[in-house]
Amino acid sequence: DARLVAILRLYLELVSESLDSVAYPAGSAEYRYNLAALSEGFKLRIEGFSDDATFFKFLQLVVDALNNPSTVTDMRFKYQVQEMVYDQMNKIYKDQPFRQGFYMSRLFFETYSYDNRYINSFINRLTQQDVLREGGKLLRKLAIKCFSFGNLDVRHALKYVEYIRDQFLSHVLKSSFSYRGTVVVLPPGRWIWQTRVLNPTETNNCIFVMNQISARTVSGPSLRKNILLTLLATIMKDPAYATLRTEQHLGYTVFTGTLKMLSVDYFYLLLQGSHYTPEVMMTRVVEFLHSYRDTLSNLVASGTNEHPSGDEWFWTTKQEAINLLLSRPESQVGLAGYYSDTSQSNWPFFNKREYILTAGRSLVKEDLLSFYDNYIIGDARQLVIQLHGAGYPLQHNTSVPHQDILDQETVAKLKAKLFPVNTEFVW
Repeated sequence: DARLVAILRLYLELVSESLDSVAYPAGSAEYRYNLAALSEGFKLRIEGFSDDATFFKFLQLVVDALNNPSTVTDMRFKYQVQEMVYDQMNKIYKDQPFRQGFYMSRLFFETYSYDNRYINSFINRLTQQDVLREGGKLLRKLAIKCFSFGNLDVRHALKYVEYIRDQFLSHVLKSSFSYRGTVVVLPPGRWIWQTRVLNPTETNNCIFVMNQISARTVSGPSLRKNILLTLLATIMKDPAYATLRTEQHLGYTVFTGTLKMLSVDYFYLLLQGSHYTPEVMMTRVVEFLHSYRDTLSNLVASGTNEHPSGDEWFWTTKQEAINLLLSRPESQVGLAGYYSDTSQSNWPFFNKREYILTAGRSLVKEDLLSFYDNYIIGDARQLVIQLHGAGYPLQHNTSVPHQDILDQETVAKLKAKLFPVNTEFVW
């Protein structure tokens, strides 16, 4: 419900306002909190030294503000509303088209994501009394998922969790009941979503190609795919830049990389520029993805000057991908956020290194070619977000074979097919 998302955002704004007087002195003592509204709830993160009495007192202050935020003057509340709406819309319009590609991908794939423009229509109609009354009720519907790091022992961590539970009359999530998001699973083939760049004066076009891989689980096959995906996105970065920008002059921004949304992995390639039509840009991107298959075959067969055999090249690049996965995230706070995003409470928190290393040992160079054939070309599940800048009208794209040009009706039909994130894709 987008209206509830709007209420939650404003309610947390009032909570933050209530904590203004303690945030600075607490920060000086290295105690911090962070509140963020999510489409499925909200996130509270509390950091600080684990001196039990002080940490617990800081936790109490934050929870008290969540339970009973201070009211503000009507003028101040109207200012908060205007500031929130302005910040969200200004950010959307000022962002480069390629950032809008990331934004649109979340709107497409995550069934609990909402367009900020839609949410703002509710924010503008809410009163402070609405927010305080209904926001308080929202907090009574919480189910708590807790991550504790640092030198807290289990006894202290449980004390904090039980305190929050008792304050909000909530329950603690068990493994089998933890939040399971759902995503749109594309049928095999290429799907094109044409839309205009949100800023009406922006002349750049952007092609944002996303290949849906599979849900990330603790299974061996899933982790092997994750390693291969990381490897592929890393080694394709320079060739994509050299081909699409340096040689063909199609645009000035070229990226390859990986995304994870609700535990589902994606490969992406984006191209942004203003000298060619979106149709031409998309054709060249698709051609590059297919032609790179030959480059990959040569690397697997013969390696490079630095690594003069396919086996040596693959072992080296595989190890680099594994090291990259093991290095993220580097902080304990980041680790908590990372596992929280996976929505899988059974993920092996402290055995991550062992699981990834075990999965990596079984990979051979032929697996990379099979992965490319199955997930990048061939019958891959591919979404092309085609953002049209000013002066480039939307038109039926016939430049490459595709399943469908998506509009709101067909997107709604795809969104009706919900898929839990904790299993592999089947169709």
